[in-house]
Amino acid sequence: MDTSRVLGALMSDLVSANPSTVFLVVTGILLSGVGLMVLTRALWGSGSSSGGHGTRRAIRREARGLMGQGAYLDAGRLYQRIGEYDQAIALYTQADAHRDLGQLFEHLKHWEAAAQAYEAAQEPERAALMLQRVGEWQRASELLTRAGKSLAAAEVFEKAGEYMSAASLYEESGHRKRAACLFEKVEQWVRAADLFEQEYYQEQRRRLDRGSHDQARDALDAL
Repeated sequence: MDTSRVLGALMSDLVSANPSTVFLVVTGILLSGVGLMVLTRALWGSGSSSGGHGTRRAIRREARGLMGQGAYLDAGRLYQRIGEYDQAIALYTQADAHRDLGQLFEHLKHWEAAAQAYEAAQEPERAALMLQRVGEWQRASELLTRAGKSLAAAEVFEKAGEYMSAASLYEESGHRKRAACLFEKVEQWVRAADLFEQEYYQEQRRRLDRGSHDQARDALDAL
């Protein structure tokens, strides 16, 4: 016996039944695990998987139509939506959609490929982050330096233990205190002392500007 069909018919009959009867019957069905599963099938139909396949076919059809119009980026996004990543990658490449390509490679955890795509998309900080994920600290910091991102490059060098390079870039980007701490760490005492002095002098100037005139002026006179 087709239980789904029987229950479907039962539900139709219950529409015109006494409300108390409806409540008792439905409660009885829900108290049974098997009944709940069968009821779900009866209500929603057993063709959900085939419907999913139909949706995928429709999306592929739409994507092919977009490809025929030269809309490779939009077509690629449709293929990505249904998990057909190779096709999406090919279309993003054809469309020069470097940012979408980078995001897809990042989703797939292809870090090096994602870095190349982000670099091509003029997103050096994102590219550097991908390189850091595979331990390519030097490449990441060099990329950021070339892009004029001195502070970000310094932070990457510091993470990599390249303190001298990090200190120089911190100094270049105006972060004297951070630079001085790292110069001190690599025993570059003169450079560290000079930067600490500059930072102290600037702090007194800032205090003077904020109104602490007497205390700041005394500190400056003592230099």
